[in-house]
Amino acid sequence: MRRYLRLALAVLLLALSAGCGAEAVLGEPEEALAAGWQAYSLGDFEFAETAFLHVTQDEEATEEHRYSALLGLASTHHFNTRPNLEAAARYYERLAGVAGERGARQSLLGLGMVELAREEVSRGRGHLHELIDLHPESREAGEAVLYLADSYFRPEEDGEAVGGFRPARASALQQGLEVLEERLSAHPDDPLASVMHMMLGRQYVQMAEFRRAVEHLQAALRLGVASETNRAEVTWQVARIAEMELQDYELAEEHYAIYARDFPRTQQYYRAARSLERVRELQQEAQ
Repeated sequence: MRRYLRLALAVLLLALSAGCGAEAVLGEPEEALAAGWQAYSLGDFEFAETAFLHVTQDEEATEEHRYSALLGLASTHHFNTRPNLEAAARYYERLAGVAGERGARQSLLGLGMVELAREEVSRGRGHLHELIDLHPESREAGEAVLYLADSYFRPEEDGEAVGGFRPARASALQQGLEVLEERLSAHPDDPLASVMHMMLGRQYVQMAEFRRAVEHLQAALRLGVASETNRAEVTWQVARIAEMELQDYELAEEHYAIYARDFPRTQQYYRAARSLERVRELQQEAQ
């Protein structure tokens, strides 16, 4: 209890003292880090930066403390409401020098994300490919696969197109699909596998390859979709594609039934219940 009281007090003092000696009240590295991450989670980026900087300047800070502080500084600048991508890149670069392989992995991932955000696509992809090649078994490699695939799926700028963008080229789409499918083939139990299957499913829907889309969406559901909102959306999507595009009424019935059972408080519940009755009638007519 005392530890949490000290943490709450540190955050309060940080807020009251920002810009006028906040470093003096942050205390030990562990407490400063806790205060910094709490401030970060609340969107108090200025406070978070002060706390993380305090740790990097503390001679008593361990390498683990410095790793967390540098990651905090990189994240604070990267995901700020007004991001400073140059500062974020500097801190991601410094991460490569702490915490051994873990720091190196996080450095490559962060730099890849920053370069993509800067529209330096080739450099961003280069960092992500390096991470995947050097540390294929890591969670960061799975994250890199998602960002890499997304970089191929993004619309491309085109001043002559409506809205200033046009869909990604077919060759780019194919590269993105291959990135995801190769990862799933080599690492089917990747912690992010369900996200990869959802990404593939939604891309195949856009390409009107509905059978392949449904296969990947079902795979995502089997592996487990953490968010109830996303799980409901994927279940509904499988049911609608099965009915409307594939005329697979058995598959549609299965997923409408799951939707009606598991998501009774959603806007689509009554549509699912009516659709379930409809596909059952269609099955009877087909017999």
